Amino acid sequence: MIANEHAWLEISKFLNDKEKIYLTMTSATMDILKCKFKYCKEIHIKKIFQLPYFNNFESVRISKSNDHCPKNAKYIHFTAESIKNKPPPFVTHLDFDWLFNGSIKNFIPPTVTHLTLSECFNRSIKNNIPSSVTYLKFGTCFNRSIKNNIPSSVTHLSFSYCFKQSIKNAIPLSVTYLAFRGQFNRSIKNNIPSSVTHLIFDGQFNRSVKNNIPPSVTHLILGGAFDKTIKGNIPHSVTYLTFGDRFNQTIKDSIPQSVTHLTFGFHFNQPIDNDLPKYVTHLTFGYDFNQSINNNIPNSVTHLTFGDDFNLPINRKIPDSVLQLTFGRNFNQIIDYGVPSSVTQLTFGRNFNQSIKNNLPRSVTHLKFGYKFNRSVMHNIPRFVTHLTFGHDFNQPINNSIPPTVTHLTFGHDFNQSINNSIPPTVTHLTFGHDFNQPIENNIPMSVIRLKFGHNFNKSIKNNIPRFVTHLKFGHDFNKPIRNNIPPFVTHLSFGHDFNQHLKDSIPLSVTHLSYNENLDASIKAEIPKSICVCIYSRIP
Repeated sequence: MIANEHAWLEISKFLNDKEKIYLTMTSATMDILKCKFKYCKEIHIKKIFQLPYFNNFESVRISKSNDHCPKNAKYIHFTAESIKNKPPPFVTHLDFDWLFNGSIKNFIPPTVTHLTLSECFNRSIKNNIPSSVTYLKFGTCFNRSIKNNIPSSVTHLSFSYCFKQSIKNAIPLSVTYLAFRGQFNRSIKNNIPSSVTHLIFDGQFNRSVKNNIPPSVTHLILGGAFDKTIKGNIPHSVTYLTFGDRFNQTIKDSIPQSVTHLTFGFHFNQPIDNDLPKYVTHLTFGYDFNQSINNNIPNSVTHLTFGDDFNLPINRKIPDSVLQLTFGRNFNQIIDYGVPSSVTQLTFGRNFNQSIKNNLPRSVTHLKFGYKFNRSVMHNIPRFVTHLTFGHDFNQPINNSIPPTVTHLTFGHDFNQSINNSIPPTVTHLTFGHDFNQPIENNIPMSVIRLKFGHNFNKSIKNNIPRFVTHLKFGHDFNKPIRNNIPPFVTHLSFGHDFNQHLKDSIPLSVTHLSYNENLDASIKAEIPKSICVCIYSRIP
């Protein structure tokens, strides 16, 4: 037993399976924990059957009914390809092959809790779904009567594209999650049980919902074709409300104050004068929305997203509560006093190309510019930004422009400026775009661990790649000698179309993943070290 074993087992509950394995690889002592940890992610039995800790896997997928399962397996997944391929009696998660459309009478074991029927399945389910099933999902073609056919054990029920049967007295009171997707457009009057908390219509549904949504519903999606009046029709229990692409009705006095997450679809373009609930925190507008927001965004909103058509003034119109602010494609307004001092994540769309001088608050940590932005950024990037992304057109000098807090820096297609003394020593992730082809001598800081060059880069890298880089990618044109020039900690190395340099004694033993173009000379391919675990070649024209 290792010291503090109980503590490590408790910590492991907050780790995914891969993190658990990495932890056990840190020392011989920690390796003992491999046989103590429980592994929860679904994995195929053939990948683990020889492991000494085989019995510690809790969620496995089997292919044959006689496959041996771990002793501690809680979830056993099986895919039935035909009626001849009957699942074993201990399966908990059963799905069917895409083309399966056979009878399921006496086919499903009473251990199954999660049942997913195939896309082609369209048979009677009368007396065929065992009472153990809690999750039931039908595929695309299913369109059969469900009255008295859904067991009262089911809590999650999903229908797909072709289903358009009556649901009168058909949905059991046990169901909490109910989803219709596709052609369903039946009356729901008195047909949605009071147990449902999550209700989804995503397809052709376009019926009145007046007095038809039970007060138990907290998450409501009226998607697809829905475009009916909602005044007085959304219960005060709803906290998450999403409308589909066709919805374009007035919302005056229509959305209950209980809603905290509100999303409008593509075509919504109605005035919002004082019509948004005062406790909404996440607000998303669709493509067509282009209405005045003057005094109309509640000061409870923390996440605000505009669609592509929005292009109206925002000066002093966005509340100080907003933390994440995203503009769409067409927004190109002057932003003087437009971005509140609370914003930490700011994203501009394709067309934005206004001056940012003294217009971005110091609170911003994540800043992303769109396709057309090409303005001076000297002394204009907030000093606490950590993630900075420039778009396609940006090609301005960056000397004295990138604050010393940036860790993730990405340049777009057109950028081809000198980077001499311009990249701060805090940057760990650095990406250059298509056109960049400047000397990098002493210009890539030692802090960088992930480095990516674009299409045109073809400069010497001798003594120019930081020592601790682990992921290094070169673009199409790069074809310079690499011997003694690849750092000793690189694990992922990628070359582009034109690269045709000798690899002998050039690739460090740390490299496990190597990518190259298929046009690489055969003699050079033969120089690839046998220590490489994964070789990927691409067909780049």
